[in-house]
Amino acid sequence: MATVSTRMRCKYGATGVNKMSYSVISYDELHARASNENLRAYPIKISHKDSGFYQVQVTSEGTLCLKSGDDGKRWELSPKALEQLCKDTEFPTSYAHVCPIDLLQRYLAWRYTQEVYRYQIIVDENDRVIMLAPHTFTFIPTYQILETVDEALRRNPLTFTPTVVRADDYSSMVYYTTEDIVWHSHRGGLIYGSWVLQTSPMGELIARICPGTLQVVCNNGMIMCRHEKLRETMRHAERDRAAILRVITEVIPRYNHILEATLNRLRHWETIPVRSLEFALRILRGHYYVHIHNDDIKTILEYLNRISYSNRVSPIENMFDVMAAVSYAVQRAGFDLETTARLEEFAGNLVRFDKPISLSWGQRS
Repeated sequence: MATVSTRMRCKYGATGVNKMSYSVISYDELHARASNENLRAYPIKISHKDSGFYQVQVTSEGTLCLKSGDDGKRWELSPKALEQLCKDTEFPTSYAHVCPIDLLQRYLAWRYTQEVYRYQIIVDENDRVIMLAPHTFTFIPTYQILETVDEALRRNPLTFTPTVVRADDYSSMVYYTTEDIVWHSHRGGLIYGSWVLQTSPMGELIARICPGTLQVVCNNGMIMCRHEKLRETMRHAERDRAAILRVITEVIPRYNHILEATLNRLRHWETIPVRSLEFALRILRGHYYVHIHNDDIKTILEYLNRISYSNRVSPIENMFDVMAAVSYAVQRAGFDLETTARLEEFAGNLVRFDKPISLSWGQRS
């Protein structure tokens, strides 16, 4: 099993090392992990008005926890869960890591006297809160999602194979590719149509399946999803778990045309020349609907320069080359899994547009 060292932008904006690296594993291993997953979801209410509610308290070890008002049980808060509490109560996350813990607790307690906050807490086998989800969130175990997607792809008239699987402790990404939908780029690379499954109880990767592409020779992946209704089926179908899984099974086999359209759009972007990679990324970032941190772009550029990408891997002459360079760097520059998914979607952002975004792509005069 190959392990990718993970360098991440910390939750407070600094650059550091994330101890939760992700791995490239087999699909069978992902299924095995999912079958042993021991995550649970509980609905809670946090309020400091009444001792019967959950409350934020300081432990004897000097950390914050959630204390149940029913039985006094204390639930340890992961950094991600604490960050969520800070965001929801409008406490600056950039200050949370240096704020004295007693002061932070008093602030949260004060906010929780103003109103009642409703969540579903996602806890692991050690009763540690790894995520606070919206109270309307429908928690579906990973093994059920995998089995449902497997069933949906078996019903597909095309043959899909799980080709690339990335996973960390709680999250996973799977590229299911088909050789029935393929495009030959002008540089001779084969680009396959793919479904990209992302599942996680944490951060932005709650659970979704999206159209994408994969260049199998180097595992360059791009996600093209935000303009398609299918992208968040698992969250925005009916809230009942069985109904959500049923929608996935029924809808995916009918959407092969999305993958074909995606590859057809890529052909167009091979015809748009660029002045420089940095210039093109600046324009792409300006037209992207999700904020991409400047540090992430800087990391991509530094990595590509360090390995002399244009000379040793592929020249960057058009907008498709830009997309390919970004996806190449994203999986090798040491990002965590959530950031990798977000940047691979950023790389595939161009296919949302049927026409050029503007005429200022840096074309040579």
